[in-house]
Amino acid sequence: MPAKSRPQIGLVLVIVAVALFHAFSVTFAALPTNKVSDKLSSTTAYLDPYFAQNWRLFAPNPISDDRALWFRGEYVVGGKTMTTDWIDWTSVELDLVRHKIVGGRAGVITTRMIGTLNTRFFALSLEQRQVAAGDREAGLGGYADFRKRLISAGGNPELVGLFLRYETGIVRLGTAALEAAHPGTRFTAVGYRVVRRPVVPYNQRQLTGAQREQVRPPEDIRRSGWRKPIQSPEGGRRTIADFLARHR
Repeated sequence: MPAKSRPQIGLVLVIVAVALFHAFSVTFAALPTNKVSDKLSSTTAYLDPYFAQNWRLFAPNPISDDRALWFRGEYVVGGKTMTTDWIDWTSVELDLVRHKIVGGRAGVITTRMIGTLNTRFFALSLEQRQVAAGDREAGLGGYADFRKRLISAGGNPELVGLFLRYETGIVRLGTAALEAAHPGTRFTAVGYRVVRRPVVPYNQRQLTGAQREQVRPPEDIRRSGWRKPIQSPEGGRRTIADFLARHR
């Protein structure tokens, strides 16, 4: 075998091995939670957030709730701290797909992220969740300091990193959305809330609309603490502003 072909064969073998590993990881990450997937969770963690899969259209755990993501911001006027009204970002996204034969993928981004964000949040220890939800100083001190605060509260540092991947993505989106909704405002803090409302129980689906609303379980709301705004590149801010203007 020519010596020059050996490096090429080695490269091909590496590419095949990486492809097989990725296919293996995606397969196990998409399976319903079980003992094997739990043990492999650290191995497949690299899939989040860009390669995450969600097959919850089917048994045994189909999606059974409506989810919504809201943003609000803080800013200072004349030395006084002011707070904006909440922006329902999910309704903006749903306008892209509602009553349309072909909707854009942007119409499902945050509704898909909400589930994983909550999963990552509740994987933290109780002490870490208390820091994330209520420690204003930690949330506004920058994300390097925020990470240190969460890790020092106890728990697995790897789980902190997974939580912050989604947390920073949500805050970046919220910052751009608030700046688009309030042009010229310089925000000092961004907050979000995740609203989850279970659907009507299956055995009561035959009721009238008013009756179904009465038996529908109440909303579950999780509010974040205040976070330091994260600026997006100029192109990203223009995209969000245009998206908000067309679909709000």
